[in-house]
Amino acid sequence: MLLNTLCHLQSIPKKYDQKQNIRFSQFVNALSIVSNDAAILDNSVQQIKDKFYLRQQTLQFHNHELLVMKVLAQDLENYLNRVRTIQDIFSREILSLKQQFEDKQIVFFDGTLKWKISGVQQKMCMYIQNRVLSSLNLFYLFLIVR
Repeated sequence: MLLNTLCHLQSIPKKYDQKQNIRFSQFVNALSIVSNDAAILDNSVQQIKDKFYLRQQTLQFHNHELLVMKVLAQDLENYLNRVRTIQDIFSREILSLKQQFEDKQIVFFDGTLKWKISGVQQKMCMYIQNRVLSSLNLFYLFLIVR
């Protein structure tokens, strides 16, 4: 718009004296400088807008990636929980099968049954400890009665 005004002013015939011509020329030069500065500012504003738009698009892309990563992390956590549950079930099943196998080892093919006491070592230790304690109790009781 300023350029159109400037062109229009330059096309007007000059009927003025020398002093007015100089002022008019200075005015036209100043107007030309302002017009150039405005064009430069417009270009700068457009570049800033373009950069802003690009950064905004990048931010939206990263936000989308972040959401996808959160969903994937949640899916992975759910999967790992299912795997842990399955591992627990299999562990219990293995222990059950192991117990069944041990139970079947006490039966011979000729029909006889072998008695099996599980945890014999622990039971023996507990028996010995209880026996020692009851012996000590009897000893102390004997000493008190005397």
